[in-house]
Amino acid sequence: MPQDRDGRQDFCDAESGPAAELRCAWMAWLDTFDAFMRDLDRRRVPYLSHSKVATVERCPKCYYDQYVLGVRPASSALTTGLLFHEAAALFYAARQSHRGDGVPGGAALPAEKPAHPEPGQQDVLDNAVATMVRNAWDGYEVVAVEKLFFMDLSPGLPPAIGIIDLVLRRGNVYVVVDHKTTRRFGEPDAGQLMLYAEHLRRALAAAECTAFFDEYRLVPDLARVRKPVFRRSQVPIPPASTPALVNRYRRAWEVMTRIQRGDRPNPASDCWFCNRSVPRWS
Repeated sequence: MPQDRDGRQDFCDAESGPAAELRCAWMAWLDTFDAFMRDLDRRRVPYLSHSKVATVERCPKCYYDQYVLGVRPASSALTTGLLFHEAAALFYAARQSHRGDGVPGGAALPAEKPAHPEPGQQDVLDNAVATMVRNAWDGYEVVAVEKLFFMDLSPGLPPAIGIIDLVLRRGNVYVVVDHKTTRRFGEPDAGQLMLYAEHLRRALAAAECTAFFDEYRLVPDLARVRKPVFRRSQVPIPPASTPALVNRYRRAWEVMTRIQRGDRPNPASDCWFCNRSVPRWS
């Protein structure tokens, strides 16, 4: 998880606004980032994240459970995804730290394979990590790993909080990468990378920015799979897409506000988390 707390006093003395206030609160926080976010939710501090937006769009009841009641979903796949992100962060952080130390940009530095609490899922995790190493971004400078940001996206909206899995650079071009672990390839939400790119344009004056989803299919045996286990998809993120993203966030925030004020939403009809106890007949 991010530990981006360097220069905390200089930043807090120089910046102002809702996003700066949240970042200063994080830099003064003495516990984990997950605990920090839970505390914001418990105290009903206004903020947006792409996860919150996507959740309330998919199923308002799930949003209510997760961000109002504080009940987080749990599954083997979610645990595997978290552990995979830890391994990917360590791998690219090692590349970043070895820059200038005689290790070529494309050197195959080892990736740690964290222990899965469910032994039956260890091979699945190890295979995803091995696939990540084989498809590493060679020839790019690693600018940031798990880059945390707080951004005032638009007037009338609370600050947006995000964590960018990986920021790369080649020449003047910045590359935003988000890792996804999944049982089967789907359609990742491009809005997530639009938000991240907008942050880079503002924070780094990144005139040229591209974005990719790196998807890793969770499989127990790489030798027996017949379908691809890795997919790299470029996502269009032109600056002209930002107004549509802001409007999307504004609509989601209106729904969140009604829920926070007391509305009790019904689950979406196709939400597996809310309807998994309901028998389904084929």
